[in-house]
Amino acid sequence: MDAKPSYAELEQKITELTLKIQQQIGLENQYRNLVDSTSDSLYLVDVDGRYLFMNTHHANRLKLSKSAMGKVAYRDFHTPEQNSEFLSKVRTVYETGISLHDEHQSLRDGSYFLRTFSPVRDNNDSRKIFAVAVVSKDITKRRKTEEALQKSELKYRQLIEHSSEAIFILTGGKITFCNGRTEKMLGYPSEELRMISFINLAISEDREMVFERQKAILQGDPSSPTYSFRMINKEGMTFWVEINSVAIVWEGEPATLNFMRDITRQKKTEARLLQAQKMESIGTLAGGIAHDFNNLLMGIQGHAS
Repeated sequence: MDAKPSYAELEQKITELTLKIQQQIGLENQYRNLVDSTSDSLYLVDVDGRYLFMNTHHANRLKLSKSAMGKVAYRDFHTPEQNSEFLSKVRTVYETGISLHDEHQSLRDGSYFLRTFSPVRDNNDSRKIFAVAVVSKDITKRRKTEEALQKSELKYRQLIEHSSEAIFILTGGKITFCNGRTEKMLGYPSEELRMISFINLAISEDREMVFERQKAILQGDPSSPTYSFRMINKEGMTFWVEINSVAIVWEGEPATLNFMRDITRQKKTEARLLQAQKMESIGTLAGGIAHDFNNLLMGIQGHAS
């Protein structure tokens, strides 16, 4: 027969076991404190969506006491549609063992959450999943910021697209962004414009001037942001434009933001006005000459008489 352990040996084993239990309790408390210190909701559910565990943050969100934590399920706090969607993801994780992600909006307060569904496996059998861990992160501020940014971008996009001026960005001498008015004015779709050097759209006599103006603006010279020149559209028609340019940074590269309008009609009107002024000047000159000539003739006539 095996000798019975002595009282001292029993005392030592009890002490060792007590120490292990205390260490385990201390480790569990550390994990619990770590889980409770996060601002995210952390909880475990079974295949039917019943809560097996939740951290304090999630319990506070659901307004649950500690004694009620293990007696409720996801369906008790959400609509049937939301519960059905939630259970579908939980059961998919149970079946596949693969984590899932989704975005969820709470119908109670409109908050948005980014959720991760992960399998929790048995320590003795890694093939067995006994729960699904859900981490739910509040992303309401981020979503509202994104929505506000999207609305702002939409407003600016509408302003740009409905502008009567051609608005475009030149990077490396090519149009890397433009509105619809630019495409209509030049006759090229934006995809083609990205492949064409901008100065090649100007007539040959004006190209050097356009190049120098764009270069000066990129170098920070604000003295001549507005200038006019002649361009050729896709159909080969020549027309006058006036352009106002400002230096910017676009996608990490130096660029110019340009506002361009067609001034062909204005130039034609100016040309007609100049011609009329010339004719008026010629008429005035001719009238003066006729008057002087008439005086000369009157003198000649007087002497002849």
